[in-house]
Amino acid sequence: IAYLQSRYIYPIPNELKPVAYYTTTGRKLYGVGIKTLNSGWVIRQTTDKAVNEEVSKYIFSGGADISYWEGNNDVVIIVEGMFDAGAVRLLEKTKNNIIVLNSVSNYKKAIEFINQNKFKKIVLALDNDGPGTETSKKIRELLKGTVEVEEFKYTGKDLNEYLIIKSQNTRKNTLKP
Repeated sequence: IAYLQSRYIYPIPNELKPVAYYTTTGRKLYGVGIKTLNSGWVIRQTTDKAVNEEVSKYIFSGGADISYWEGNNDVVIIVEGMFDAGAVRLLEKTKNNIIVLNSVSNYKKAIEFINQNKFKKIVLALDNDGPGTETSKKIRELLKGTVEVEEFKYTGKDLNEYLIIKSQNTRKNTLKP
């Protein structure tokens, strides 16, 4: 919980789950996870020092796949990681559908899922880096003419960093002298 609070992912969205898992050596570890479409898990394993030093790693159980967080409309937001999805849940006014790529290499799986589910609008909110920009371009080209595609522009390297910046600025603006 402290790690998620340090990332401003609080209150914690229902889709993020605490997960205990065992390594091949039998050691029990803990993390935060999300279920994938193939019923596997993506787990962000952290340590106590992760809160201060960002020491963490991703573990994929069941192979790399996308995750889907159901919303209550026909809009889907595509993000790269679980904390970006958590940021969307905390920032949005309407509960949108969210596809978490869990790796930019899963973009074609996202396209297949979109085509099967007939969303009316796609919002790309991938990371502000080379792979994020390139993947947004590929998705936009593959969906061209089939559905409305919009890109969410924001400050920061990813949506979780945007949430942190926005939260810190809001807190500064609401503090009284």
